[in-house]
Amino acid sequence: MDTLRELTAKAANEIRSPNGPGPHTRALANYFNSLITTIVGTSSVEFDHARWLKIVQAMGVNGGEIGEDLLLWIAGLGGEISLLLIGHQQQVPKEHLERNILAFCDAVDIVDT
Repeated sequence: MDTLRELTAKAANEIRSPNGPGPHTRALANYFNSLITTIVGTSSVEFDHARWLKIVQAMGVNGGEIGEDLLLWIAGLGGEISLLLIGHQQQVPKEHLERNILAFCDAVDIVDT
């Protein structure tokens, strides 16, 4: 799962930079799309359920309460990453998306250290 840590670190740097989201953020969105495919079918990305519960808990969500909704949570965060890449999307304020994605990136860093 070193790939996730590398992707989140690079995406976080991009999002925090004056230029904003770029290829590393897109790579993170692609990772999430592949992860969802893994959970519901077949993909090349490994899914570590216990690790994802730790990430969720590091973000302040009670892992015991999320249960079967973990897939929905992952898909939702993947959607937020994808929305951030769309220049003129109006569904969710950019600042809100950035805050959620950076919180996730920080949680991955906490869990993996």
